[in-house]
Amino acid sequence: MTESPRITLILDGRRFQVDKRRIIDKSRYFHSLFSHNFSDSKANEQTVLYNFDPIVIQDFCDWVEEDPPHALHDESHQIKISLQKYLSDSYLLLKQFVELSIIYSVDELSVELSDIIVQHWLKPTHLLDIWRMSRELSLTALTNVTFAACLERFVEIPTDELLSLPLVDFLKLAANININCQQSYLLSVIDKRSQMVVDNREAQEKLARLQQLLRSLERQAKTMQCFFVETYKALNVRELHTKTIYAFHEGQSPRFSEVVEVWRVDDSGKDLAGVGLVGRGFSVYKIGGELRLGSCKFNMNIWRYCLISRKWYYLARLRKARRHMVAAIVDNKLILIGGVSRYRLKTNSVEVLDLHTSAWTRAPDIAESFTDTPPSCVIDGVIIICISSLYMFNGHTNTWLSVKHDIDPVDFCSVRCLACYKNTLFIGKEGGEFTDYSIAWTYAEDASIRAAFVIRSSFVYKSFHSACEKIHIDDRGKLSGIVYEAKKVIVESGTLGKDPHVKFSMHDFNFPGGGSLAPISCFNLTDPASLYMQVVE
Repeated sequence: MTESPRITLILDGRRFQVDKRRIIDKSRYFHSLFSHNFSDSKANEQTVLYNFDPIVIQDFCDWVEEDPPHALHDESHQIKISLQKYLSDSYLLLKQFVELSIIYSVDELSVELSDIIVQHWLKPTHLLDIWRMSRELSLTALTNVTFAACLERFVEIPTDELLSLPLVDFLKLAANININCQQSYLLSVIDKRSQMVVDNREAQEKLARLQQLLRSLERQAKTMQCFFVETYKALNVRELHTKTIYAFHEGQSPRFSEVVEVWRVDDSGKDLAGVGLVGRGFSVYKIGGELRLGSCKFNMNIWRYCLISRKWYYLARLRKARRHMVAAIVDNKLILIGGVSRYRLKTNSVEVLDLHTSAWTRAPDIAESFTDTPPSCVIDGVIIICISSLYMFNGHTNTWLSVKHDIDPVDFCSVRCLACYKNTLFIGKEGGEFTDYSIAWTYAEDASIRAAFVIRSSFVYKSFHSACEKIHIDDRGKLSGIVYEAKKVIVESGTLGKDPHVKFSMHDFNFPGGGSLAPISCFNLTDPASLYMQVVE
């Protein structure tokens, strides 16, 4: 067998051997360098003309020569051995490596390093630096993902770093409609930035105008009403079965479009039964599930889908196999309650994952077990679950509340979904009817909620025109419901207010690709098209 030709990269007298064919194949820079258009195309030694650390050059050579990792089922981001040191260490070298990938036009390496940064390095202390670097290197996808992370974790970014940003960059963040922080904190940061430009009249006016806008207008993120559904479509001679997220976009031209396919049943018939799915901001989280009921083969991973990059990223590993659990997000915590584990054994356990550190903690068990995912919703950080009674879990304190109610136990049998708005709980029944109940909270000395009393409200809200199977209400009172009937996807929407009679608008769509649809759950996500939108008059 003929040995593959090799070249030598020389950096400050140090020599690094690498496979010539592979480096030409992966790098447009070296592909051009060794073409017949260059005088040194036949040279076997090349001097590195940039100030890189020798470790980075060696890692680059190792990466070029390493074969791609063996693809495993549902493993979206397997990291090559040559890159694994950058998962939790060597941040400065990682930045050099990214720069090298751009200088040498190694697109595959740029993508792999960007994925590592998204998964492991979007921490408050690095966010602004990565945002700056990705823009300088014209890494558009990484720039957008990092900017979204800056908005999400704005309050955690060191204040001195925020204040040292160029004014144009500071305004891009501070004026964004999707920034995740209290108004009071944002105004205080803007005030501090204003004190730094007392001699710059133009800058003073821009910051003062922003403060005025924030005080006079309600800053609202632009959201999409999303539905997690099970679909059945005809594909050639067989039926295609998927679990997919769709979004309803309201406006002058309403549309119903696919966001992401979460699971596709393959030829072996392996459905991901009981998979949990929750969404917040620009992210969707896929949790657990059993690969065909009774197989005892579980998805033990939690994956995060980023609406900005349109990729799945590994987040954490479950401590206990489970399906048909209640999953909810409170603050920066993913909370998993109950469900079914291996050998069809019901579990009452409650586990909490910190989405930023991937650290698990255990919370008190739920008092009642279940085999199918029960209706649930979240109000003020309290997860409400309907089984044979109402259960409430305070996600802020990881404690169960004492709950009293005047609901007839028989009524729990036909509950299809729960939704909430302010201190009102809406219980949805079959046929699209929903009844509202007022919640009175009891507080502990530390101001945390410790008990709740649920009573029938004096208002009776109008039912949906169609038999909506799932409903959702966002924190602005925007209400939406979905049902599939008469070969149409029907979405109804309205807004809750002081008037007990809700005026609904009905929209029907042909299901994309034909087939049928069965709603599983619904939630809101931030519209990725609004990433750079700012507050305006």
